[in-house]
Amino acid sequence: MEMKPRAFLAPLLLLLLAAATASCPAGDAIKSLVQRRSPATPTGPAVAAPPLPQQVHDERYHVSIAFPADWTVTRREGNPILFALAPGASSFGPMANVVMENLTQRMDPYGYLEANLPAMRVSLPGLVFKLGGVEGGVQGPTAWILYTYPRGQLEIEALTYSRTSDYRAYVVTCAAPTNLFPENEALFRAIGRSLRLE
Repeated sequence: MEMKPRAFLAPLLLLLLAAATASCPAGDAIKSLVQRRSPATPTGPAVAAPPLPQQVHDERYHVSIAFPADWTVTRREGNPILFALAPGASSFGPMANVVMENLTQRMDPYGYLEANLPAMRVSLPGLVFKLGGVEGGVQGPTAWILYTYPRGQLEIEALTYSRTSDYRAYVVTCAAPTNLFPENEALFRAIGRSLRLE
């Protein structure tokens, strides 16, 4: 049974306001970045995580996630279920969102991301995968990918974390213009890693 990527695209389309066609296959790119189900896959650069004092609980979907205290967080009906924007951010970020998708089959976090990669290639022309990995944790493995894509005159850099539980997938995507990404990367990783299923 093949999973139809739906909800994972909603935040990308919302964040990026894009829909077009690309011709590059995604499978080879992701396989070169992430070793399937390998707990020893690199977890990204060693950077100090800033404090995240704003813990947001969403009782509707039984999740919590932490954001900086000065970020504006909005709960939404449908996806993304949570949307957060840094103070003074443009429409391209720094920002983060959380998506929840009901699945028709159980999937591991890497499998979920892999199933969505072809659709990402279509919705984000010029998408370039930079790095990916699988991290272990108290609540199980989390897969992540780091990628860039053009948006008009800007290049956007995004970091996506995926976690699955039973027949649900939870995705945290953080994005910013490439020139702002390095100063926000540690924060984005802390946000992605802070997701808890309750």
